[in-house]
This record gives sequence, C-alpha cells and structure tokens, in this order.
Amino acid sequence: ATTWSRIGRVLKDIGKFEKALEHCTKSLEIREEHEDNDPEMARDTALVHRDVASLLFLKKDYDNSLTESGKCLSIQWDILGSQHPDTAETFRQIGSVYEARGLGPRPLQQMFGNSGNGFGSRPS
Repeated sequence: ATTWSRIGRVLKDIGKFEKALEHCTKSLEIREEHEDNDPEMARDTALVHRDVASLLFLKKDYDNSLTESGKCLSIQWDILGSQHPDTAETFRQIGSVYEARGLGPRPLQQMFGNSGNGFGSRPS
C-alpha cells in the first residue's frame, strides 16, 4: 500500500494526475482490506485520502475532493486531535475547496460554530 501511494505522489509531482489517482486509489483499497487498529497505519491512510482529495481538487472535482478530505479529517481527528499540524493542513485543504467554489470560510464556521478557536469539537 505504501509503495502505491508513494508512486502516486511522484506521478502527481510530474503532472500525471489520472495515473496518480489510480495509484492512490489502489493504496486505499489495499489499506481497507488490511485494516487493523494500528494508529500509524491509520495516519498514513488519512494522508492518502488527503492526496486523493488534492488530486480531485486539481481536476476541479470539488464534491469528491470534499468527501475524501472529510474521510481524512475524521481519521486525523480521532488519532491526532484537532490541534495537530496534519489536521490543520486538512482544514486548509477543505478551505481551499470552499474558496474555489466561491464560498469562503462560511462552511467551516457552520461546521464548528464561531466560539473559541472553532476547532474544539468534532465537525458535524
């Protein structure tokens, strides 16, 4: 699974987005078949979901990009918490999708409310 996702990242870096998406998707399929309760594997799986979301964003497939970002965020929230840099990067990526759609920060504010730092409770 790791090799598939690494190849996917290289393909993304050289602009071969469709092939990169195929490799990352294959990585996720393998990971789902061999899921266990290993937090490190879960963290890696979250990052592959974020890679897929990024590729979908580049293809302007914003709905599916948000779906993949949501999967990533759910895993990160559970194993890393709301204040971890990886979780913050996923929030940034979600914000970029909303910005590309012309919606600005409003959807994130609706997910978390306007109190405190906004990230103290799990998104709805």
